[in-house]
Amino acid sequence: MATIVMESARVIKAAENVLAHIDIVRKKNNQKQIDARMARKAWSIRRGFYLMTQSEAIDWLNQSDTWGLPSCYAWGDKNHAEKLLRLAKLGDPVTLNEEDTRVLFGGDK
Repeated sequence: MATIVMESARVIKAAENVLAHIDIVRKKNNQKQIDARMARKAWSIRRGFYLMTQSEAIDWLNQSDTWGLPSCYAWGDKNHAEKLLRLAKLGDPVTLNEEDTRVLFGGDK
């Protein structure tokens, strides 16, 4: 396995960019799920068929086993990037392996 030694400032910047991108995609995915749930009618004995409010849709999705919130997009990469960010903040230099460079700088996914 190949390794590369890199200055910590570059690793910190890359890790922060990766974490920001993952958060943006997760927010989009969450909003898509909420919007889809709000567009479908729900059934209640008291209310009959009704459209959910945003807070009702969020509660419904949080209780659901299959469509729960929050989105788990790139959970492994997010965890990996957080660890690399902590490592880079400890000081120079940072040694990265192939998996680390894939997470930080893209590559084949």
